[in-house]
Amino acid sequence: MEMGNVPKRQQPDHRKKHNSRRSPTEIKFSSNVSEDEEIKNLRETIEELEMDLQGKSQQCNKLTEEVDRLNIELEDANEQIDNLKIELGKCQVTSDHVIAEQKTIIEQEFAEQLADLDRQLNDAKREHTKAVVSLRQLERQTTREKERATEHLNTVEQHYTRQIEGLQQKLQTVESERNLMMVRTCIRSSKLFSQTGTWTAKKNMMPIKSHFK
Repeated sequence: MEMGNVPKRQQPDHRKKHNSRRSPTEIKFSSNVSEDEEIKNLRETIEELEMDLQGKSQQCNKLTEEVDRLNIELEDANEQIDNLKIELGKCQVTSDHVIAEQKTIIEQEFAEQLADLDRQLNDAKREHTKAVVSLRQLERQTTREKERATEHLNTVEQHYTRQIEGLQQKLQTVESERNLMMVRTCIRSSKLFSQTGTWTAKKNMMPIKSHFK
């Protein structure tokens, strides 16, 4: 409590009671009593103020200790925060490094897979091209073979046709010759028959000789 705010105890006003009738001795005694009471009141007020001040001092000491403790805790917390920031920075760097490594590995894997697929695609295209070329060659070869077979068949057919025609001509010639020979044979037979008949008649007309003697 502040001194200016301490209520002063109201002192009894002895002057109001028959001051005109008191003797100097009474007045002096009364004045001493009033001063003692005022001093007593002041002492009590001082004691109260000292007790209040002591309480305030204790409270200030407690608050100071609490502030010191909080400052220490705040320093510890700040130190922990700094350490955490450092660790977080390290973790961030490590995380970024790990992410970069994983990204590089994944990109390499996909690049290898893509290159492998490209190789397979190119191989498939080459094989397809080869197959198309082989098919075209086979088609051309088949066409040539077909043409050659057709030509050979025509040649064979023409050959056998000529042979058949030749055989037919020979057959006709042979038949003509046979017919001619038959005619000649018939004519010769007729002549021979005629000659034989004449000879037989002549023979019959000759005398018969006996074979027995």
